[in-house]
Parts: sequence; structure tokens; C-alpha cells
Amino acid sequence: MQERVTTSFIPKESLASERKRSPNQGNPFAIVNIVTGFILLVAVLASGGLFLFENYTKGAIEAKKASLDRQRAAFEPATIKALARLDRRLDAGGRLLKGHVALSNIFQELEARSVQTLRFSDFSYAPGNLGSMVIIMNGEAESFNAVAVQADSLGASPLFQDPIFSNLNIDKEGKVIFTFTANVDLARITYATLLASAGALAQPEELAPPAETETSPTAETPAQ
Repeated sequence: MQERVTTSFIPKESLASERKRSPNQGNPFAIVNIVTGFILLVAVLASGGLFLFENYTKGAIEAKKASLDRQRAAFEPATIKALARLDRRLDAGGRLLKGHVALSNIFQELEARSVQTLRFSDFSYAPGNLGSMVIIMNGEAESFNAVAVQADSLGASPLFQDPIFSNLNIDKEGKVIFTFTANVDLARITYATLLASAGALAQPEELAPPAETETSPTAETPAQ
């Protein structure tokens, strides 16, 4: 007679041992929840800090702007603008005056150094090298000696550079005609130079202290 095989779906191990093993195993979802909560807390704190810092910065900017407006009002902006315009005009006028050429300096120098037996009949000028100009004049003199004297006089002038008397000839009346050319340094004939020289001449000379005079002792007259 065959033995009867019995099958059972009840596990061999007891349920008590299964319950004992389950608490010892870690729960990964709990760790994820903790990390997520920490990150969320940090994000909330950072957002609050940024909000407070933004409000503080705006308040500081507004306070400084109000202080700047008060300071501007104290200095009268209209007066500042007027003074700034005046300063720009003075600066532009100074630059124009410094670079403007005064031809009157040339005529004054010619008048001071011309000899009486010689006269110039015309005057013209043309641009020369950098910072200079060339003057050209025709004239007539009583004799060659007068031309030589005039050449020495103009050659000693600091205003005229490389003076040359050319085209010497005698006209129908027996007078010596010639052509005079010279270079002029523009830096010497500007209005700024003229004003500087005029200011130097206008300054009073320092008075020297009076010299002490030695008094000779008076001779005693003998008693009568």
C-alpha cells in the first residue's frame, strides 16, 4: 500500500522569526525624506535672507539718494551750471588767445629797427615751416650803406630769423631797391606773449633801500 504524500502551504519557519528580522532592515525612503526636508529648509531660509537683504539694499539706496538730493539743493544747481559754463568759456578763450597771432608785434619791431634813409613799400606773409611764417617786403633806400645798416639792425632782432636782402638794384631815380625776406617764429608774436611782456613791464620795480651816508665828524672849533 502506497504512502500518502501530504502537501502543506504553511511555511516551515515561524511568523515570529520573520517579524524579528524586518525591523533590523533600513528603510531607504525615510533617508530620502530626511535629505529632502533639509534641502527644503535651507532653500526657505536662503529665500528669506535674500528677501531681507534686498529690502535693506533698496532702503539704503533710497536713503543715500535723498541725502544726495539734499546736498545738491544746498549747492544751488543753477549757480553750479552757470559757473561751469563760464569756466568752459574762459578755457576756450584762453586757448584762442594763446594760439592767436598778433601781426602788430612784427610792425612794432620793424618800426623800432628801421633806419631813416630806408622805407618799405609793401608787406606780405606766407606759411613757413612748422610753427613759423615767412614775411616778404619790398623797399627802397638812399644808398647801399643804408641797406647794410638795415641788415645789421634786423639781423640783431630776436623776432626775425634768417633775414635776407635780395634783388638789389638801382631804379631810375638812383635809389637802391631790394626785397627783404625772413622767418618769424609764431610763438613770439602770439597775444599771450604780448600780454606776458606787457604784464612784465607793468610790474613796479623793487625799490632799493636808501644807501646809508657816512657823516664825517664835525671839527670842533677852538674856544675863543
